[in-house]
Amino acid sequence: MPFCADLFYRYYDGGPSSFVYPTIFLHGLGGTHLSWPHSLRRIPGQRVYALDLPGHGLSEIAARCSVHSLATDLQRFTSGLGFFYFALVGHSLGSAVAFEFARLFPQQIRGLALISFGREFSYMKEIRSFFDSERTRQKAIDLLSQKGFYAKFPRSLRQEILSPLNKIRLSVLQADLGVCSSFLANCSVENFLFPVQLISGRDDQLVPLIEVKKLKYYLPNASLKIINECGHMAIFEQTDTARTTLQDFLIIVTKPDY
Repeated sequence: MPFCADLFYRYYDGGPSSFVYPTIFLHGLGGTHLSWPHSLRRIPGQRVYALDLPGHGLSEIAARCSVHSLATDLQRFTSGLGFFYFALVGHSLGSAVAFEFARLFPQQIRGLALISFGREFSYMKEIRSFFDSERTRQKAIDLLSQKGFYAKFPRSLRQEILSPLNKIRLSVLQADLGVCSSFLANCSVENFLFPVQLISGRDDQLVPLIEVKKLKYYLPNASLKIINECGHMAIFEQTDTARTTLQDFLIIVTKPDY
C-alpha cells in the first residue's frame, strides 16, 4: 500500500498525453481519499494524488488539532514524493489545509481549488459539542444532515454520504471540528499570485456565500463558481458541475509554462 510521510494515498493516472504537474486532493471532515466521488478522483488528463489526512482512513498517525500542523504534514508528504510544483484541491476542512499550505509555501502552488470554503465556517462549534460523546453522536450527524445539504437533496443520500461518521473515532472528529471552528482565513495574501478557483453551493449554511465572497475580495486571481440548488456537500450534490469546473481549471494550471 502506498504511504509517504506516514500518510496513505492513492494515485489516479488520468492518462495525460504529455507532462502535467500533479494535483493533490484533500478531503473534508471525518473523510478519507474515498470521500471524493469516483469521477472527481479520475479526471482525464490529470495526475491525481488523493490522501488520507492524519488519523483518517489508513493514515494511522495521530489526528492534528491545528491547520498549521496539517499543512506541515502536507509539506512533508509533497517533499517525500519529490514534488515542488503542484495544484491543490480541497473540500471544506481540506480547503482550509490547502489554503494554509499556500499561505506558508506560495512558491510551490500552481493553482488552488477551494470547494465549500470561505473566510470562516458556521455551526462548527455547535456540531462539535454534540460529538463530545457517543450518546449525542447521532444528534451531531443529524445536524450536519440538516445544515450540510440543499433542502431538496434526498435524505436517503444524505445518510449514505454521512454514514462514515458513525464509525470514525470521536477524537478525530473533535480534532477536525476544532480546526474548522477556530479557522479564520488570514487575508494577508499578497503572495497568492497563482490562480484560485472557488466553488460554492448557493445554499451552503456551513460556509455561507457571503463568507466566500469576502475571501474572494482579498484574492486577486480568484474566480468563483456558484452552484445553484446546492449546499455544503457540492462534490456529492452537484458532482458533474463540480467536476467540469475542476477539470477546466486544472487543464490550465497543471500545464507546464514551456
